[in-house]
Amino acid sequence: MKIEAEKIDDILVLTPCDPVIDASSAADFKGQLVTWIQEDNTRILLDLSFIEFIDSSGLGAIISLLKLVAGKGDISLCGIREQVMSLFKLTRMDRIFRFYISSTEALEAMKAGDKWQGAGDRRQGAGDRRQSSREQGAGDRRQDAGDRRHGAGN
Repeated sequence: MKIEAEKIDDILVLTPCDPVIDASSAADFKGQLVTWIQEDNTRILLDLSFIEFIDSSGLGAIISLLKLVAGKGDISLCGIREQVMSLFKLTRMDRIFRFYISSTEALEAMKAGDKWQGAGDRRQGAGDRRQSSREQGAGDRRQDAGDRRHGAGN
């Protein structure tokens, strides 16, 4: 898979040039990404503007990139077509990554220090709310059962 690489300040802009990232190309794609990270590139902008289709293998390669830079840098995505974005939404990865319309917009945000606190924070908060709703509902059910056993309300 051909991937163009350009270093802008401390941000590595990677642009896959093939229109598809699937099982047949994901290993090569991931290998190239890993190599760049091992070369101390930890602030990465992945420009997916040429990508028309991505499958779960390609998505897995991008997720592995996120895991490799975790705590050491950041990753942003830009130029994503609607069909590709639908996979990110379907798998809820749209909550994990930062997305920008263009590389210009992404670079400006990254240069300004727009660090992604991200999805982990939002997802954690949502999980807390769901958990407390479940706990509250379970507590209500336990209370109702206790009331029935003890004759409350009679």
